[in-house]
Amino acid sequence: MIKLVRVDDRLIHGQVAFAWTRGVGAEYIIVADDDAATNQIRKLSLSLAKPADTKLSIVKVDEAINILKDPKNKSVSIMVIVGGTASALKLAKEIDEIKSICLGGMKPENGKKSLTRAIAVSEEDIQNLNKLLEMGIEVEIREVPNSSKVFYKDLN
Repeated sequence: MIKLVRVDDRLIHGQVAFAWTRGVGAEYIIVADDDAATNQIRKLSLSLAKPADTKLSIVKVDEAINILKDPKNKSVSIMVIVGGTASALKLAKEIDEIKSICLGGMKPENGKKSLTRAIAVSEEDIQNLNKLLEMGIEVEIREVPNSSKVFYKDLN
């Protein structure tokens, strides 16, 4: 069962690895990121950041969809981390179980609009997030599990 889908351009780091894994009770972390899945050095560094008692897969988004659709994973508490909103949208279109997306870290870059101190979005991100809202998916912003939810729809 999917406990959390999080957009975080850093993928796995201390906040995600420990606060979120424990906060949602995840037994299995799936990093669904096409770039990370094909970069052995990045895969190694990401794998070092995960909690020792948690299973980890670093796979392309399409492979993550297959893992999430596998009936044997329905009883496993899963946290999915994607690097961007396009991947989150692709997952949500394929996996009916996804009802909420958490935006965690999207760094400011040229041309991006800051929504909060941790979240900056491009025009493409805005389009993707609006599509998620149209699909009835809640889009929230939270850095850590015990912080208050801020809803994207209220900032847009």
